[in-house]
Amino acid sequence: MSEKVLHVFSKWDANGYNILKYREDKLDKTIHQALIWDTRDNIISTDPRMLTFLDIKFLPDREKKILNKVIRIINIFKELKSYDDIIIHSYKFSRNNVKIILFLLLLKNKITWIAGGNDLYDYKLHPLTLKNKIINYLSDYLRNKGKALYYRNCYKNRDEFFTLINKHHVNILLELHDKNMLEIKNKSKKLVLIGESGLKRNKHLMIVDKINSLKLNVDILFFANYGMLNEYGYNSNKNYLVSICEYAKRQLNTNVVALNKKNVKYDNYFKLLNNIDVAIFENVYFNNVNLIYYLLFLGKEVYINRNSNLYNFLISKKIFVYTLEQLEQICQENKNQLLNNMENEWLNNYINNIEQEKILDSFFANKVYRGIV
Repeated sequence: MSEKVLHVFSKWDANGYNILKYREDKLDKTIHQALIWDTRDNIISTDPRMLTFLDIKFLPDREKKILNKVIRIINIFKELKSYDDIIIHSYKFSRNNVKIILFLLLLKNKITWIAGGNDLYDYKLHPLTLKNKIINYLSDYLRNKGKALYYRNCYKNRDEFFTLINKHHVNILLELHDKNMLEIKNKSKKLVLIGESGLKRNKHLMIVDKINSLKLNVDILFFANYGMLNEYGYNSNKNYLVSICEYAKRQLNTNVVALNKKNVKYDNYFKLLNNIDVAIFENVYFNNVNLIYYLLFLGKEVYINRNSNLYNFLISKKIFVYTLEQLEQICQENKNQLLNNMENEWLNNYINNIEQEKILDSFFANKVYRGIV
């Protein structure tokens, strides 16, 4: 009897579609089956691309009667238990995930957790109700005592920082990259991206103050993703975004723009990235590591918090990045053309998915998930 491996995805997993495409192209789908941890109707509203894979499974529709709810949970558990191995792809726990946390605990000997995004960030749910305290405890237990992880990201010790890149986006990036290799841009007023998202941990206000203290004549761009109400499952609101935009306009007397997925199409997104001259990231935990890779690949001047694991990781790959402490010196020395990373071998391989697929190919060919204890 052949083995059965179940791949479980969250509806919020930004890398889910690309992993499913990898499965479609490279794995035996009779062995490697896929489940999205939500109902089909909810996926239509979050990432309809998932529906292009006709053989994926979804959770059964929710029930209103208590007895039917119990039967539904039992049936989901039986389905999970029928697999030899379960691979959880990047799952962010929240107050809505009590069932999957319990299932993970009960089936932990079958499970490998390929963690990414916020999975390993030791955040706590608030307010500290009894339910949230239980979820916090179980989440901590899984992070620290559960089956070992194959790859991790910047929140703990990690093997690699990676997610697969959509092939269409790769082509756009390569075209922009080749164009930038032939051009030297000398702009009188630079466009500075502050932070990778609309969350407070990006320290937007502190960076605005730093730019103001150096009297830099620049335009400012904020990415507002993760900052809108319930966007990607985050319990946020737009008040903070409004306040940082108003503060930057007041302090710097310049153009300030905040953008999110609602007002930027993907093809335009990469062209927008190419118009950025400088990007400053003072957060330690990153939601969107690929954004930083894209900017580096396009030859942009990137500043990263020295205390983040990502900074050390990039340095280990011989990638040129700077820290906010160096900004004043770079401005004083008027360095218009800093060393860029457009010819870095590792970065070029990453953008072409060579590095990522090499790791995944080894993972599945050697059945690494069977050997993790």
